[in-house]
Amino acid sequence: MIIEIYTIICWFIFGSSFLNIFTLQTVPHNKLKNSLFCGISIGFGIGISSLIYFLFSLILSVNSTIFIFSEAFIVLVLIVLLMPKNIWFWKKNYFSDKLKNIQSIDIIFTACIICAIIIFIFELFQNPYGRWDAWEMWNLKAKWLSNGNGWTNIFSSTISHPDYPILVPLSVSRIWTFRTNFPIFDSVLVAFAFFSSIILIEYGALRILTSSYQAKLAVILLIATPFFIIDAAGLCADIPLSFYFLSFFITYAIAKKIKANNLIILSGFSLGFATWTKNEGLLFSFIVLFNHFLIMGYKLGIRVWLREFCRICIGFIPLFGTMLLMKHLYAPPNDLISSFNINAIIENCFELERHLLIMKFFAFQLLNIGGWFFQIPLILFLFSIIVGFECNSNNKHIYYMFIITILFMLFGYYIVFLLTPYNLSWHLERSLNRLIIQLWPSFVFVYFYSINPIGFGNIRDAK
Repeated sequence: MIIEIYTIICWFIFGSSFLNIFTLQTVPHNKLKNSLFCGISIGFGIGISSLIYFLFSLILSVNSTIFIFSEAFIVLVLIVLLMPKNIWFWKKNYFSDKLKNIQSIDIIFTACIICAIIIFIFELFQNPYGRWDAWEMWNLKAKWLSNGNGWTNIFSSTISHPDYPILVPLSVSRIWTFRTNFPIFDSVLVAFAFFSSIILIEYGALRILTSSYQAKLAVILLIATPFFIIDAAGLCADIPLSFYFLSFFITYAIAKKIKANNLIILSGFSLGFATWTKNEGLLFSFIVLFNHFLIMGYKLGIRVWLREFCRICIGFIPLFGTMLLMKHLYAPPNDLISSFNINAIIENCFELERHLLIMKFFAFQLLNIGGWFFQIPLILFLFSIIVGFECNSNNKHIYYMFIITILFMLFGYYIVFLLTPYNLSWHLERSLNRLIIQLWPSFVFVYFYSINPIGFGNIRDAK
């Protein structure tokens, strides 16, 4: 347990010090909430920790003694140089997040969080090693990464998807470096850290951008989604990826809200960490950059767009470059791409039954998203008609960019299934639900961000 506590402290120190560099120097302290600060710190801290561990593995073949002492030295330096400012920030904001009046929504909110944690634990008891992907791929890669000179075996054809980015197995393997065995609890720790961080940043961001009431409604909707909790307890990379998708939307929206350009750099890091987590992160990053050029370039003008683009690239390029380095040096070609041939692509594109089957699966999964016993999209549609959207807002171009990004991601998934060399029904049944869940936290955020503020709290645009 001491190792796990030390790991959480490292994640928070890495992430909060990182945020200190890019935000606390320019962002007014009363603009960020403790929940948002803590959630982003943990999520980014895991990503930074995995990157440091990868570089040590690359250079020193996971010399555990050198790594442990080097990491401890880095942590101590960050505590001395940067953490005092973070502690001051925490004290200044501590009372701002406390509830002054208990309302019915607060009781429901608290009950849902408690129930979500209980269900998460129950799912782990049902499947302590996670889903098939977890023990067959992600945890197996983590074990090989902890194996000294044999760590490059994670890129061998004996492991499923050897070309996948390795943020999740690196994060687990980094904890196992301190051990002589490989307890599954450390995989659970990483999974729960991302699960809880999504809840924290969803709540904290919507409190800033809309209202406290709206933020609680969004979190209730998110954690009451059965498949979201089941996926989190499955110990796979979909929930970590969804964290970085969500953190992009949040950091960009808040940067525009409080006019803090340095936060846009964090949006770039979110894209970079997404590419470092799963291949879908690469698709997401290119879609975001394309939409940013089309929409923000038109709205802001080329010069202002170019300055924003450069800030995004400051965060994106180092992590994107690290991912390309990994793929170039070690990873084999992607199995979907390597098995394509032009004749099969043309045949698949013009096969009507293939399109109909994909559309059938998409319609079913989108209408029954998350495993609800009723069709939640229809409820959200009716709710939005009642409260209305922020159509006249100065931020409507941001809403458009966010919504189009999610739609383009769904279209990208559609193309992947259209061209897949695998059995189409099997591929859809095995993957589509998880792909949609990757986007679910982001959709919930964009939905509540886009509708008119409801309830009481920090109303949008209020001073």
